[in-house]
Amino acid sequence: MKKVLFFGLLAAFGMMTFVACDQTDNPANPGTPDNPGTSEPSALETYYFSVENGSYVAEEFPAQTVDETIQGLSVNTHAIKGGTNQIQVNTSKVYTEFYIGAAGVPGYILFIPTTGPAEPGTGEGGTGLTEGDLYKIALMFSTQLEDEITLLVSAKDDQGEVTKPIEIVISFVETQTELGDLNVNLFFTTQKDVDLHLILPNGERIYYGNRGGSYETEDGEILSYGLDLDSNAGCSIDNVNNENIFIPASLVMNGTYEVQVDMWSQCDQSSLVTDWQVIARYNNELLVNEIDDERFAGKNPVAGIYPVGSGSGDHTPVMRFTITNANDIDDSGEEVYAAPRLIRNSFKPTPLKAADWNKLTDEEFAAAVKRFQK
Repeated sequence: MKKVLFFGLLAAFGMMTFVACDQTDNPANPGTPDNPGTSEPSALETYYFSVENGSYVAEEFPAQTVDETIQGLSVNTHAIKGGTNQIQVNTSKVYTEFYIGAAGVPGYILFIPTTGPAEPGTGEGGTGLTEGDLYKIALMFSTQLEDEITLLVSAKDDQGEVTKPIEIVISFVETQTELGDLNVNLFFTTQKDVDLHLILPNGERIYYGNRGGSYETEDGEILSYGLDLDSNAGCSIDNVNNENIFIPASLVMNGTYEVQVDMWSQCDQSSLVTDWQVIARYNNELLVNEIDDERFAGKNPVAGIYPVGSGSGDHTPVMRFTITNANDIDDSGEEVYAAPRLIRNSFKPTPLKAADWNKLTDEEFAAAVKRFQK
């Protein structure tokens, strides 16, 4: 009871060195969302989304040859800037090609499911993307995404027939992430309470119990960092199924970071398998994952599955990276910040939900109270 009461009072008061990937989210001349250009990558990939192991096709979206739509399709209807999503198709029908596009945007992305190794740039999927009767297609949203999308999805079956496109409105969820920030996003597929943790080089753990804070610069600017999106907290289901941690470029510190995923609660869906994906960027580039776990090493985005009944406090490390170019080092060994030097911690995190407070241990609750009293 004390945690709920305290929350109510607060509410009342107000390599792994950073490396560049082959493709950035900032092409030279893609045009604009309203007036797409013709350079590579496409406007679809630049402003909306790309598909892991998919290939962009600069043609009209494939015309349907039958009136039926894809059987057994599901996808999260929420998106955040720079986040991920997953199209799942659970069916006994055999599909040989999938087509993914956005209404009003030229071109589409071709995805060819296969049980063999993925071959980048071919449009073909890889092991784990087709499992029996379950097709999985991983979407990666652009860091320049700013509005909702009407997703178009169709497929060709093993008889050569092309299905009628399914139209799915994907709502845009605001976060504080801006271009140039360090940001880490978790996406998951079920109505459970899956949590994202980021351990900073100084040992601070950003998670639901320590949402982050704010610093004031010498010129009075307030710079905030931390967990600004926490979904399904305490099994209060919001169906967003995304979590996001951001650190503005001027607050990024050099050193090694660790990302963890934690199945905090199965809620009332313990009989369902949960797929999850984590993606991390710095300066608008994907970071290379050098964790020593062979399941995740070298992968970004990284994906995994919580089988039925698993998790509940597992705190699984899924990504580790070291940043060395955040700030310059002077002759004395001190970091020299590009932004005005930060002078004090004015701790103003995004308010915790009541459900978040209830998740805290007694020790975590006491520490959170002290942070808010600063």
